[in-house]
Amino acid sequence: MITLHDISEPIEQNLQEFTVYLDELLSSDLDLVNSIVNYQSGTKGKQIRPMLVLLSALLFENINIKTYKAAGMVELCHTATLMHDDVIDEADIRRGVNTINNVWNNKLAILIGDYYFAKAFIKPIQYNNIEFLQVLINSIKHIIDGELLQIQKSTEIDLTENTYYKIINDKTASLISSSCKLGAISAGAEKSDCEKLEEFGYNIGMAFQIRDDILDYIGDFKITGKKPGNDLKEKKLTLPLIYALKQIDEKQANNYLALIKGDNLQTQDIKEIIDFVLKMGGIDYAQNKANDFIEKAIQLMNNFKDSPAKTSLTNFAYFIVDRQK
Repeated sequence: MITLHDISEPIEQNLQEFTVYLDELLSSDLDLVNSIVNYQSGTKGKQIRPMLVLLSALLFENINIKTYKAAGMVELCHTATLMHDDVIDEADIRRGVNTINNVWNNKLAILIGDYYFAKAFIKPIQYNNIEFLQVLINSIKHIIDGELLQIQKSTEIDLTENTYYKIINDKTASLISSSCKLGAISAGAEKSDCEKLEEFGYNIGMAFQIRDDILDYIGDFKITGKKPGNDLKEKKLTLPLIYALKQIDEKQANNYLALIKGDNLQTQDIKEIIDFVLKMGGIDYAQNKANDFIEKAIQLMNNFKDSPAKTSLTNFAYFIVDRQK
């Protein structure tokens, strides 16, 4: 089975250097800020987006200081959005540890998120790198649009498959797509190659989120650290459920929607909905869609010559649809 360690092997030294760069970038004269930043650094996730920036630059054999800056930008923006999401969702736990808003408070979580955004933007401004800035700001706009659309749909409980794709493109795929594109730009790749990397990132980003949504139904708590059904508790309709609801008549579908929309969703209700989604083939349908996106991503990689970076990016695509957490 492919692991993230296998994928990151060609850039292992670069990731270590990136960690040093990021720590220096986030350093503050305020002890409170440093305390929260250090806490956040101890809970960091897989660092998938910096990995993609570095691998995309390595594909063109040119990891350089611009690459580290690009990786820092996307990681800081991603982390900032997570901090803000935790406040919006009133989340106490992320990745098995207490969130910043839980350890400190909502006000500080929002302000530190803003601090991360400011740090992300300051480097391209200082170095007059408008192209980096344009790519990043476009991603942030997409993330905000996706979050607002998801909030709107959580109150309406009315979500089509196409609207679902728009939400996950905005919230997840846009920044992953930008990560790949920025890596290529930092390496001085041709515009056409940058666009191919951008499209590659879009496809793996879409698959990544679909797999995430699948795991919310079938994930093992011992592996994921999350109990199944979190999306249902937050009134989020994702692809497995959207498909399952289309397999039954309107009256039955409305009964399930009313259950989700209500304020008294119980553990037994969640189990019933999960069983229903499994029975209707919602998981298989969503997995097949994720596989379709991955096949498109791999086809795009075939445009590039064989190299350790190409192998890692291809393996990363396969890793996404098989991962258990």
